[in-house]
Amino acid sequence: MGLFGGGNSSSTTRTTTQDAGFSQVSGPALALQGTGNNIQFVDQGAIKAATTIATQALGNVEIAGQQASQTTSQAVAAVSQAAAGQTDTLITTGLKWAAIIAIAYFAFKAFGKSL
Repeated sequence: MGLFGGGNSSSTTRTTTQDAGFSQVSGPALALQGTGNNIQFVDQGAIKAATTIATQALGNVEIAGQQASQTTSQAVAAVSQAAAGQTDTLITTGLKWAAIIAIAYFAFKAFGKSL
């Protein structure tokens, strides 16, 4: 059934006895006079349905948080891999230039002496 269907309703009965004389009532108030008056408030299960909706919403927030955490972890891993790749490229390029400079230096020394 739907959210507010008859199958979702619940009933809670709470009895409260309160005696107050008219001298004790001040401001806007409802006063009943007599003995054994009953007042019934009915919410048609709205409180229980609202609790269910709130619980489901909190569950959805938890799932969204977990997914955001996973996505963040994947993004950090990707950035780390990219940075490691750049570091490897810089080291390789640096070594290549160092080898070229070393060869040029020794070649210059070798040919410079014979000139």
